Amino acid sequence: MSALLLVLSLAAAPAWAGTNSSEIKHKPGEGIELRADGSPAELLVNVIAQPVLSASLGGGEFSPAYELRRARLSLDARPNKSLNASLQISGDELKVKVRDAHVELKPNDWLRIRAGMMRLPTGLERESSARFLPMVERSGVADLVPARTNGVELRVKKDTLRAAVALAQPSELDTMYWRDDGAFDVTGMVIWSTDAARVGLRGGALHRPLSAPGVETVSPLTNDPLLAPSAWAGTGAAGGLDMIIVVGPWRLAAEGAVLREGLTLGTADGHALHTAGYLLAGVAPGGTRGDVNDSAPLLTGWEALVRLDARTSASPLGPSAWTAGANLAVAYALEPGARLTAEIGPQVVHLSDGDTTTPGVVGRVSFVLGL
Repeated sequence: MSALLLVLSLAAAPAWAGTNSSEIKHKPGEGIELRADGSPAELLVNVIAQPVLSASLGGGEFSPAYELRRARLSLDARPNKSLNASLQISGDELKVKVRDAHVELKPNDWLRIRAGMMRLPTGLERESSARFLPMVERSGVADLVPARTNGVELRVKKDTLRAAVALAQPSELDTMYWRDDGAFDVTGMVIWSTDAARVGLRGGALHRPLSAPGVETVSPLTNDPLLAPSAWAGTGAAGGLDMIIVVGPWRLAAEGAVLREGLTLGTADGHALHTAGYLLAGVAPGGTRGDVNDSAPLLTGWEALVRLDARTSASPLGPSAWTAGANLAVAYALEPGARLTAEIGPQVVHLSDGDTTTPGVVGRVSFVLGL
């Protein structure tokens, strides 16, 4: 699939090579667009990098860290208005991987068909571009939905309503989903959106025929696992609800997710239940914002933000855990492709095994620089 996408991505090259006149346009936050005169073909190239300086204090330990949190090279080739091919290569934390490799067919204005490795219907936060995230890291909601999967998706759009359904096989990029020839997911989503508001409802089923590891619960203080995932088989269920509204300089967003794993191996009724949610508020006096389907991101100017989030994991066969926290942040965007963000907030981790509660504080400074 990756080789095919590379070919399609470069298929437009002869159009530029064979003409004396071409147009190169910079779209801040989106990349550089190349288009040849007299040809419908276009190529969009985008590069982003996000270095992060972070520190956490919890359990009596102070842990500073520096990392290249995100690094991406994206190519989107469009030979004509109906066909698009996307390839994204990441260098997050200096590990090179192919993250997106899919083709898209749009035979008309209301229908879209995609196939390959991509983000399927997963909700507001996970589907928002990494370069537009209000905080460095996504909330616990993103832990309960797949990151990238191999699949086929059908989307339809009519006025303010959109609906999507997808069939997918878990990919190696998903830490929460096991890769096996017999494993598959069926997901769907219905979205209502305008220029100033969005409400999305999603649901899905996860089928695992063999011993699949469960979702891992990770500490927000140290990024270390809190609970050992239990192997399971059968059919799990997932659901979620998201909403966002923009009123003047304000944006208010909320999202929740639930995931019930299937039968735990060797038992008749064992399962793990995971929930997560967040509430986000931001005010950007004089700033400009992007699309609500990208979480209404700050494009230019200043913004003050607060996000409250929590997550729980519980199993009848073992211990349970919950985490909760608040992030306060200030962001400044020079243009849509360049943003500086500083955030700090308390975090709490509770484990039922031993009845321990660990408070702490996490702070980060990040800079997103892209075309």
